[in-house]
Amino acid sequence: MKKYFLIACLLLISASTCIAQSVYENVNLKLMLFNQFMPSTVFLKDGKVVFADLNFNTDKHQLIFVEDKQYKELSGLETIDSIVIDVKQTIKVPNRNKQYKELANLSTVDSIYSVPVTFVPIKDKIYQRTGLSNLYILYSYGVRTAESTTDHSGSRVEDSRVVSNTVTGAYSFMNYKNMGTINTIKDFYILDKSDLVEVRQVKQLAKYYKLDKEAINNYIRDNHVEIHDEQDVLKMIYFFNNPKRR
Repeated sequence: MKKYFLIACLLLISASTCIAQSVYENVNLKLMLFNQFMPSTVFLKDGKVVFADLNFNTDKHQLIFVEDKQYKELSGLETIDSIVIDVKQTIKVPNRNKQYKELANLSTVDSIYSVPVTFVPIKDKIYQRTGLSNLYILYSYGVRTAESTTDHSGSRVEDSRVVSNTVTGAYSFMNYKNMGTINTIKDFYILDKSDLVEVRQVKQLAKYYKLDKEAINNYIRDNHVEIHDEQDVLKMIYFFNNPKRR
């Protein structure tokens, strides 16, 4: 994968060159977050706005685009404020076409819509912003499916590339097509000024919240928290963010 300075790269991007229609070299498509390049808006710190079709490489934790039949990685991250990607999602909706419903025997049909998802550069990687202002997601990949394992404290084992088969959450916009045993997973980080606190590291979490590790382990155990599941983590961090709830 080749790196280019951000401004030079993006000014050359056009919609036609960003659609991955050909076979490109040195790229593992199974490690992409999305199953296609998504329309995106890059907001620069100097106020400029650039449009591009982007995808996320879960191996490099970077956003990429296609130009001249090559994948190119966004660099110059220090100039970027945020990136909004219009992620296409598919949901089932009631089939309101009575005639077609009877003919095809379908009670629901697929409906495709776009949801704006915000990514931000933090240090040298790209993270997705969550509903909580200080909580971010780093997407990675798991190379195999394994039974859920725990350490002696009850929290998840620290290998983010091994995916538990108990992981919950429907990542409908992710690239599961032809992925085989490769799974996309979420790791969560709290941004503390310029430092990142890894949520699955109980020791870091306890230090950040000034809590005893046992209190955090008790919450994880009592609430059956899956540390890679977004809703579970959001509820846990919301709880810890509100002292009256502890």
